[in-house]
Amino acid sequence: MNIIKNTDIQWAGGWYMDIHSYKSTRTPEGFNTDRSKIGQILYNYKYGKFLNGGGGKIRAELATELADTMFNFIKSEDKLKYISTVSWVPSSKPRVNPVLEPIAIRLAKRIKCNCDELITRKKNRESVKHKSQKEINEILDDAFELNIQACKSYDHKKVLLIDDLFRTGTTFKKIAKLIKDNSSICLYGLAITKTRTTSND
Repeated sequence: MNIIKNTDIQWAGGWYMDIHSYKSTRTPEGFNTDRSKIGQILYNYKYGKFLNGGGGKIRAELATELADTMFNFIKSEDKLKYISTVSWVPSSKPRVNPVLEPIAIRLAKRIKCNCDELITRKKNRESVKHKSQKEINEILDDAFELNIQACKSYDHKKVLLIDDLFRTGTTFKKIAKLIKDNSSICLYGLAITKTRTTSND
């Protein structure tokens, strides 16, 4: 199991399934990135250029593949038994094709539990990609809003919060604190992938 070792996050435990990429090399055409199997599936799901008008179907199939992979991962961890609901980290801005909600819905069906939007975007914000830790903190400050009524219905129950990519842990940290301050939820986190610690380690 790939444990997220961040004691600043107020939750019962967190994991990631695999490293997103192994290395990235600059080429005249841009970057050549060597991704993990899960990292490549996630990349194709988020950014794939689908041909012949079949994008919707292919994207749905990739969402199902990611949800199935997460489900198999969850089955191997005793702490993740008896999950009551799956929720997801909201995107930084409104998206025509949401990233995490379709995966959360499919994952909840596999687990046979609820799927709830417990956290919403309080305001549109910049992406935290390629930002310093100070900038990330400023961007995510007061960025999320809790559905307190929905959270209260899961007091003393296990809730799984999913995200696509774990970088510094600040997003999970902000949301976990918000949940802890307003409910008695037993929160767990699962990221599909994690970034490399350094540029090419």
